[in-house]
Amino acid sequence: MDWWILAQTSDSAVGDLPNFVQYGVLGLVIVAFLIGWIWPKPPVDRLIKDKEAAEAQRDALVKTYEEQVIPAIQAMNSQILPALTDLATALRDLKDQVAALQLQQASRRGSDGP
Repeated sequence: MDWWILAQTSDSAVGDLPNFVQYGVLGLVIVAFLIGWIWPKPPVDRLIKDKEAAEAQRDALVKTYEEQVIPAIQAMNSQILPALTDLATALRDLKDQVAALQLQQASRRGSDGP
């Protein structure tokens, strides 16, 4: 008799409900849990609460960024960019002066040579 049940379960499709009747009520409940027809309420409620808490935290973070962080970065950009532009100009001028001095020293060495 056992071989007949095993042969029947191995040939049956997982989604066929009438084939699971041979497992009894508890077997059907277990199969329903495994397939996803039945969801245990406490874990699902916990997942829903966790999801809602994560969404609230995300919304608070987005609000903080929109109200505080982004305006601070924009204000810093309006102050730092002109200063960086002046610094870049000064560095370029200094580089040009160093290149001119090196060229001047090279011409002096060439004229002082043998």
